[in-house]
Amino acid sequence: MAINLEILDASQSQLTQNEQVKNLIDKGCDVVCVNLVDRTNLYDSIHKKMQSSSLSSIYTVYNDKEGQAREMLNLAFVIATDGDKSDIPLIDGKYVRTPYHKLTLENIEEYE
Repeated sequence: MAINLEILDASQSQLTQNEQVKNLIDKGCDVVCVNLVDRTNLYDSIHKKMQSSSLSSIYTVYNDKEGQAREMLNLAFVIATDGDKSDIPLIDGKYVRTPYHKLTLENIEEYE
């Protein structure tokens, strides 16, 4: 089984990201992982396109970017390989929530 990885950068533009997602779906990608530029602004057209595509499921990962990236990769791999999702911390069967990390003057050196 081959896994092809394509990484795109929307350069902080939700409109660019929406077009990228549409293009990936049109290409027939089995898994699309997106770290939304603006998670409050996922256009209905993208959501509808995702639901009507060959993508079998839509999952969402929120919060810290490193944790998000790790969980997106883990989830994409499990979905792409038809693996066991029991090790993925899914909420309601489709959401992954990673914890926020409070940044303070006392712990700032941990994040530099």
